[in-house]
Amino acid sequence: MKNTETVFIKILKSYINGCDIDLTNFTDWSGLLKLAQIHNVSGIVAVILKKKNISISKECSEIMDKNLFCTVSSSVMWDNIYKEVASALAKNKIKNIVVKGPVIKKYYPDSDLRTMGDIDLIINKNDISRAAKIMEALGFAYKYTDIDEYHFTRNNICVELHEDLISKDIGTGVDYKREMQRLFDNVKDHSKYAQELTDEYHLIYLILHTARHFLGSGCGVRQIMDISVLVKNTDIDFRFLWKNLDKLKLTDFAHNIFYLCKKWFGIICDEFEADDELYNMVSEYIIYGGVFGKAVERENEIITTNIIHNGRIAAFFSYVFPGVYDMKTRLEWFQDKSSLLLPIAWIYRWYVMCKNNPKKIKRYIKTIFYKDYKNSSRYEMLKAMGFYKK
Repeated sequence: MKNTETVFIKILKSYINGCDIDLTNFTDWSGLLKLAQIHNVSGIVAVILKKKNISISKECSEIMDKNLFCTVSSSVMWDNIYKEVASALAKNKIKNIVVKGPVIKKYYPDSDLRTMGDIDLIINKNDISRAAKIMEALGFAYKYTDIDEYHFTRNNICVELHEDLISKDIGTGVDYKREMQRLFDNVKDHSKYAQELTDEYHLIYLILHTARHFLGSGCGVRQIMDISVLVKNTDIDFRFLWKNLDKLKLTDFAHNIFYLCKKWFGIICDEFEADDELYNMVSEYIIYGGVFGKAVERENEIITTNIIHNGRIAAFFSYVFPGVYDMKTRLEWFQDKSSLLLPIAWIYRWYVMCKNNPKKIKRYIKTIFYKDYKNSSRYEMLKAMGFYKK
């Protein structure tokens, strides 16, 4: 990692552990600000710089102050939304399990600094239709559906109802939908309607969620922070954890993620030592990608993963003819339209792509049909992280 990336991680480590940090000779504040923004941790960086009374440029200082205000005000808004939804579901005797943000933020030194992009609730399949009606009664508009996921929005706030933690194949050969059916048996308090997973099961979910995004366009530093603060502030039964990670074929991936927790934030989860080359490759992949890898162009890499996963022909057709969910995420005007208009959405997308960036299309086609993916650094990285092993 370069100096700015190293300082960025050290600042986050200082925040998590309350340890000191020396920034006397550091000058790349604009680079640091960019990293903080693409990983959605600007509020945390601003707080550390203020606590250490570190002088930075007026322009960067003003931007960080604005980001800090937005982070805190947004956090209050998200808390109120979650309480509103959870209360309405409980009033109608619908059990729900909240994961990620609303739970994890409690383990951060300042809970209001843990940003959120949406609220994820797990609902029993038999209660989904009733829960959907309650969401609509609260003023949320049904947006679109992924596999076993139901998206609702209100004033750009997204709440997702899930039947399962994850249903998709992520390159391990495990049917996660089948293996993780008994979620409501692994909660902290069975008597409540608004529930949380046990710490061990929540950690398993965070690792699984991180694996899913890592396999896609990428996961961000905040996801590694989430895992770190959960381990740091809870008493994890690691025997139970490793038994279940083995069953889910996530052991190698977890070892490498835990190694990042140790190297970046000083949180020791196990004694695994990663290869330096792999560590550097994974660190750069995560840091430069930002939240979910969206800070960089990685569509070619996603296509490569699709080829590994499904073969070249299937990858080609999924690129040319994306499914309804993918098209609704790609085209804003199509999000509230009938799925019957999917062919029109395809044609519109082809027209825009051919008009705006024909060279990009050629690169994609070349990636699908001519790239030797088995010799790519991405393929080697994914294999080393535990994916695509027979």
